Amino acid sequence: MPSLFVNFMGNTERIRVIDFLLENWALYFTKRDMERITKVPKTKLEKIFNYLIKQKVLLKIKKEGKFYRINRNSDVAKLYSD
Repeated sequence: MPSLFVNFMGNTERIRVIDFLLENWALYFTKRDMERITKVPKTKLEKIFNYLIKQKVLLKIKKEGKFYRINRNSDVAKLYSD
């Protein structure tokens, strides 16, 4: 069942990714994790990731592989947390 955020903003692939990031703000995840959970195809997810990284909404965390998480200092995250 889509979240209130998805219902309000529209059930698009980008909104589903942002919704996941906002709901799981404390977690690190891989692209494969995100693809599986949000049901966004790999090629589309790559474009969304590039856009969100450019907008400084998504941070790339280098540990043992390539992990990502929401930038808690981004305007999007701040707006959602208020």
